[in-house]
Amino acid sequence: MNSPLPTRLPDGPFAVATQELVKRFGRVTALDHVELQVPEGAVYVLVGPNGAGKSTTFKVLMDLVRADAGNARVFGLDPHADGPAVRARIGYVPERHDWGYGWMRVGRLLEHHAAFFPAGTAGR
Repeated sequence: MNSPLPTRLPDGPFAVATQELVKRFGRVTALDHVELQVPEGAVYVLVGPNGAGKSTTFKVLMDLVRADAGNARVFGLDPHADGPAVRARIGYVPERHDWGYGWMRVGRLLEHHAAFFPAGTAGR
């Protein structure tokens, strides 16, 4: 007999933790009360069909898109309050690289991205 998986893990530390995360785009609900706990050092994979909310989850975790409700923490930081610090600690490769940056020349694009990693650009 299999025992059910826990819905809540013991206290962290968590690399990612969300509670009741909701994001809507007009009448479309992209995230519907998402509960996610990823312990530090663990590897998790988000899978699902197109439109399931995978990219939206990552964008909310990086404060590129604001959640309509709920809470999120990335390494203990609130993405909304500490967006630059969160983005400096994670890596994200979007599906489309032209998203929002098509008007930028290469040099400006590099300057823009370097701003997310101030420690890595010192002295350059």
